[in-house]
Amino acid sequence: MKKKLLLIIICFFAFSSNAFALAKVNRMDVEIAILEDGIAEITEVWQIGPQNNNYFEKNFYDVSKTKITDVSITEESGTSYLYIDKFNKDRNLVYNYQDSGKTKKIRFTTNNKEASLTIKYKVDGIITKYDDVSAINWNILSSTNSLEIGILDVYISGFTEFNENNMALYGIGNNISCEFDKGKIHLFSSNVKSKTKIKIMASLADYEFSHHLVSKGKFQEKYEEYKAKTPIHAYIEAFGGEIYGMSRFSENTADTPDLIGKVMHVEFAIGNTHMAAGDGGGYGGVKTGIKLMIHMDSEAEALHA
Repeated sequence: MKKKLLLIIICFFAFSSNAFALAKVNRMDVEIAILEDGIAEITEVWQIGPQNNNYFEKNFYDVSKTKITDVSITEESGTSYLYIDKFNKDRNLVYNYQDSGKTKKIRFTTNNKEASLTIKYKVDGIITKYDDVSAINWNILSSTNSLEIGILDVYISGFTEFNENNMALYGIGNNISCEFDKGKIHLFSSNVKSKTKIKIMASLADYEFSHHLVSKGKFQEKYEEYKAKTPIHAYIEAFGGEIYGMSRFSENTADTPDLIGKVMHVEFAIGNTHMAAGDGGGYGGVKTGIKLMIHMDSEAEALHA
């Protein structure tokens, strides 16, 4: 009896490890093109390596008023995945779009081999009209994201150049860099874990769109609400502090791949104390590249500290 019970337990755990294996994407390149009417055409290229898991999901959460249409999936070879109304995980190279109101999913299966897939879809609801301005308000990854992503590289373009003259840009999430790059918004992250939420909020001054959602309140107020929910800001604000500026390592500035997306410099305040911190990278076993600077009102105070 004991031998049979032990065998059942071993078999259960062996089955569970495969059944609940996380889907991994080596690299995800995303191009979001916002049209003059406010509809966005989105193209995502997923680089997927061989793995036990052949089931993948692109999750959208809290999007009950958002419309997602024109979904398609093709391989680099040009082979198109087959759409099926009743999704079946046991079939390879098929996909399905599921709209459950607040949650929407693009579901598909691979053949467990290395693949480069292009996922295309349109979004009506990427623009939100606030009391004072219209803005891009979109979760690049939702909190229900079930993927682990090695490199996430996102570019957002539009009907005009996006820059600091016509847009207030905010990227919300941990381990990200977000900046303007040649008339586009560029967001970058690496080593993205499942359940990670990454959000873009960017106001568009003097632009009106025929396709948009509506949110009561001003844009800056909504941004402050979202910002306070992210751990790095919540940690600083818990001590009565404020972040003045932050930069992160990019592919061009990082000495090693594991540094990409991590904080390089940050300037902040805790109470009345103004501080700055930097990570120089390039260290071995002892992390001598990490430095903290505390601003003092006088040389005497600095020497005393």
